[in-house]
Amino acid sequence: MIALDFAVQTAHVSNQHLLANANPDRTSSVIGAYVLFHSLGSALGAISTTTTYAAGWAGSSALGGLFALGRR
Repeated sequence: MIALDFAVQTAHVSNQHLLANANPDRTSSVIGAYVLFHSLGSALGAISTTTTYAAGWAGSSALGGLFALGRR
């Protein structure tokens, strides 16, 4: 869990660094938007996974597969 948490925090810091370098004149608004959309995505993932878990592990796995396909 510690390694996973470290990896997630590293990804956030790296993403924010890239956003700040790409938009030096709008750093706070771009990072604020990043955090907002990350939070919304996390909430959507939690709600949809909880809902599909009613169909059992297969439902949650299928949803995970759909989310993975959506990233491409």
